[in-house]
Amino acid sequence: MLVEPKQWTAVAACDFDGCVETYLGGAPRRVLRNCRRALSYAEYLKDMNWAFDPGQNGIAIEPRAWLHNMHPGAAGELAAPKFADVLGRIPMYLSHDADRFKALFYETVGAGGGMAIMERALAGKHAPTRNLLEQTAAMLRGEPRYRFIDDQIVAFEAVFAIVRRAQKEKKRGKAVVVVTGGPGTGKSVDSLKRRDEARF
Repeated sequence: MLVEPKQWTAVAACDFDGCVETYLGGAPRRVLRNCRRALSYAEYLKDMNWAFDPGQNGIAIEPRAWLHNMHPGAAGELAAPKFADVLGRIPMYLSHDADRFKALFYETVGAGGGMAIMERALAGKHAPTRNLLEQTAAMLRGEPRYRFIDDQIVAFEAVFAIVRRAQKEKKRGKAVVVVTGGPGTGKSVDSLKRRDEARF
């Protein structure tokens, strides 16, 4: 089981797809939804660690989102209909779900054997798996196959939110969006993915 815990107590709607706004470090910040973040971590492990490669009988990963401080009344935006698809794949547990979440742990890992699984995961070859290599080959054939995690997804959705806003307001002319980041942070892949998915 892969658990993505968050201490959020409240969230607000955000104009970036798959994101919400919450307070972090004393200020509001747009962040990736916890369920989508858990899914991106699981996909990353399947792509980059051979111990989790589904094509090689890898360790199964079941992502879950755990918001232990979030009251159900404050979680409306996280359970919005637009997130139904990801919620169907990545269940979310709130403060009142503690007993249910505990029962899930017992059911999933309560039988023991965790040390052997952990050793297998740690010993897994950390390199592109067959799954990722197949995606790369598809990308070279012109098929859109990219995976982002965390802030990469937020940055990607931020630019598309700007584009959608401009389309809605029917603005004409050119605009520039600058994406910054250090080496290896995904800027080039971001631009390629944007090129593939842009419809404007």
